[in-house]
Amino acid sequence: MLSRNHRIVALAPGRYADAALARSAARLVREHAGTAVIELASERGAAWTWAMRVGGELVAISAHTYGRRIEALAAARRFRLGAAEARIEERIPLLGDNESRDSESRDGETREAGARETGTRDTGGRDTGGRDTGGRDTGTRHQAVGPERGSRRQ
Repeated sequence: MLSRNHRIVALAPGRYADAALARSAARLVREHAGTAVIELASERGAAWTWAMRVGGELVAISAHTYGRRIEALAAARRFRLGAAEARIEERIPLLGDNESRDSESRDGETREAGARETGTRDTGGRDTGGRDTGGRDTGTRHQAVGPERGSRRQ
């Protein structure tokens, strides 16, 4: 997800096979932004991140780490508000191209437009690149943050 000034604020927790699946996942995040649980996590009290879950499934992760818990919490709240109103592009611009394309390239091969892989750990201790920590303690702290009651959109 990009902010209005085109900064990356959130990432998908993994890859999607095609652009249609990526758009579907984005719609799910948008539909549940106001009610989904957002968890905060840190490695030994530093490098705080947030992660959004819908029905227990990880659907979005913070694009950045934050030096303090309160900064991660503020970013998660901004994401929640922005995601609820996010516009989902039907055509995805590809880096290095001068034009937008959908999931089909000019030669008919399927592109993984919008799909990405990150090296960020999810709040379950798993590296989203597919590497497992084997259940050992990584020093990660977790805290769930529910939807705010009575909050106003600005």
